[in-house]
Formats: sequence, C-alpha cells, structure tokens
Amino acid sequence: LACLAQDVQIPLEKRPPGLILQTGIGMQLRGESQLFTTLSIETPLDDFWQVGIQGGHVFAKQMEYGISSGGDSYDKFLGGFEVGIFGKYFLHRQYSRRKSVLYCGGEIRLGTIRSEGQFYGGFFPAFYTHKISQRTQKYLFRWGAQWRFGRYAVLELALPFGWQQSEFTYRNTVNGVESPNPSTRHGKFIMLPSLQLGFAF
Repeated sequence: LACLAQDVQIPLEKRPPGLILQTGIGMQLRGESQLFTTLSIETPLDDFWQVGIQGGHVFAKQMEYGISSGGDSYDKFLGGFEVGIFGKYFLHRQYSRRKSVLYCGGEIRLGTIRSEGQFYGGFFPAFYTHKISQRTQKYLFRWGAQWRFGRYAVLELALPFGWQQSEFTYRNTVNGVESPNPSTRHGKFIMLPSLQLGFAF
C-alpha cells in the first residue's frame, strides 16, 4: 500500500519573540574599573540566532591618576557612552531542538569617556589643568544565559570578555600655557559582566 504522510517535527517549547527590550547595569572588572548602564534591543533571525544593538552610559570610572580634592584642586570624571552591536547563538539539543537558556556569540562596542581636573602646587607653585578624552574599541566574545518567564518577562546574565583598544588625547596647561601632549594608544584584556531585565514582545 503506497501512501503519503506529513513529516511531524517537534516544536520549540517557546516560540521566539519578535522583539526583546532590556535595560540593566554592568561593571568592567579587568583592565580598568567602570560602572555602566545598558539599554539593548534585539530580534531573532531564526529559532536560535538573535542579533541586536545596544547603548550605555559610563557613570563611574577609576581615574587615570589621582589629584587630591580640596581648595582649588579637583579631579573629576565627566562620564561617557558606548554603542555597539552583538549576536547570540542559543545552544539546543540536536534531535529535540529544545532551546537552552545558554548562548554564545560576538560583540563590538565603540565608546568615549572624558575627565578633567586642576591642581595648584608643585616644587615651583603653578596652576595646572588637564582634560583627557579616551576613545575605546572593544572586541568581545559574549556568553551568558537568558531566561524567559511567562510570555513577556526576560532576565539575562551576560559575561563578555575580550580585547579593548584605547586612544587617549590629553590637553594639559601650566599657568594657562598649553603643553604638547601626543596621543597614546594601548590595548588590554577586559571582562564586563552585566545583569539585565526586560520585556519580550
């Protein structure tokens, strides 16, 4: 007896949403200490790939060099921002195609942070000012876990790590006269764990 039949596939437990919006907080643990906020928007390409964009504000950073506050002296971090793109691939079982909460992927971030300060003193008393601008490029391997609770709630723990390339631009003056300070570049290994909450639509 010859007959035709439809191939039955086991569906995913939860169909991917059309859009995921998340916000959270993170910390740079290696390289230099930073605290930052994040806002990301991502969308699935298929059942297991998701891509997105993100932005963030750097609101605390370890200063490059400390000048004690008091009197007419200060050293102040002015903040900064980062923008980037990322991709996630969610692990799954080969035959059941059951989607895991674990993922891995890549991420690129570009950013700028600034600080300034002034100081009066020295062996020959003088008035010093400085402004520092740091431009960063971060190339990261991103891995973590993303949980969905019910239909809308999302919780994510991400642990990106990789390489940061920085370019520092200095503007220093002594008694109002600007001194030449060429830009410097250097790279370092960094880790940036973050925790985010959001909604799936």
